[in-house]
Amino acid sequence: MEQRKDKMEKSIVRGVMTSIDTAMMLRRFMADAEMLKKELRHSSLSDGRMESVADHVWRMSLLGIMIVPYISQKLDVLRFLKIIIVHDLVEIYAGDMPITESSTNAKSKKIKEASEKKAIEKIRVNLPAFVGDDIYNLWWEYESNSTYESKIAHALDKIEAQAQHNEAGIETWVEEEYHFAYKLPNYTMNEKILEDIASILVKEVDNMLDNIKQPDAI
Repeated sequence: MEQRKDKMEKSIVRGVMTSIDTAMMLRRFMADAEMLKKELRHSSLSDGRMESVADHVWRMSLLGIMIVPYISQKLDVLRFLKIIIVHDLVEIYAGDMPITESSTNAKSKKIKEASEKKAIEKIRVNLPAFVGDDIYNLWWEYESNSTYESKIAHALDKIEAQAQHNEAGIETWVEEEYHFAYKLPNYTMNEKILEDIASILVKEVDNMLDNIKQPDAI
């Protein structure tokens, strides 16, 4: 009860802030958001440097801009891009957990879900009311996968991640990652442009698997 009261009080305070108060709040959150430039994902880049969460989100956003003209259904483009930009924002406080862990370990999945829910609540109260509430709702829209914008964003999340794995080279993969590309069609929503990009990525994986050197015959 006290926690709820505290959140309500913070919300009220945020509603009557001066411009400089708002600016200070935004500046503090900018400093927190730098963490996404430092938070590393499982994949590496083609030059060997580990990929950051910010790296992933930036290129996913770029891909979002590029594919919009080819999507068959009308998208709310601004909301779509905002969903992409905020979809991993919780990792400022919750950190990144590789899918190879969260998808195979029920305990890890529960820990991830709990820490991310706590993180989005923290983000909500650490920002001015309208901004915090908007980001909160966008993040939950992505998590619930309930709109066409969020479904396409999920597809781009998978596509960008696979593209990065391909660029890093198969020698950087763990065994579970050999199969990820073949799951891409589950996310492409019958959108031709997404199906074609996914097909190209799958062919790249096929070629890499074919080129894995087999032990010399004895």
